[in-house]
Amino acid sequence: MGRRYEEPDHNTMQVCEKSQCPFNTDPASGTENLDIPQYVHAVVMGVNKARIPGNGGAFFLHATDGGPTRCVAIDDAKLVEIMRWLQPGALIAISK
Repeated sequence: MGRRYEEPDHNTMQVCEKSQCPFNTDPASGTENLDIPQYVHAVVMGVNKARIPGNGGAFFLHATDGGPTRCVAIDDAKLVEIMRWLQPGALIAISK
C-alpha cells in the first residue's frame, strides 16, 4: 500500500521528478531544495494531488535570486507584502 501522504509543516525537499511523482520517498534525485534563501518566504500555489507522473510535485510563489525558475519568483519585499493580505483558499492568477 505504501506510505500515506503527509502535509509538511516545515521546509523539506520537494520531489519534482519529471517522469514520476514519488511522494514521501527519499529525495535521491529530481528534488527542489526548499532550505535556501529564496524559500524563506514562500506560498504553495498548487500541488499534484492526483500524483500524475510528469506533472511535478508542487508549484510555489517565492523570492527570486535573479535566475530562472519553474515556479513563480518575485522580489522578496513584494512577496512579503502579498503574504500579509493573502487568505487561505485564495486563487493566485499570474500575469505579465
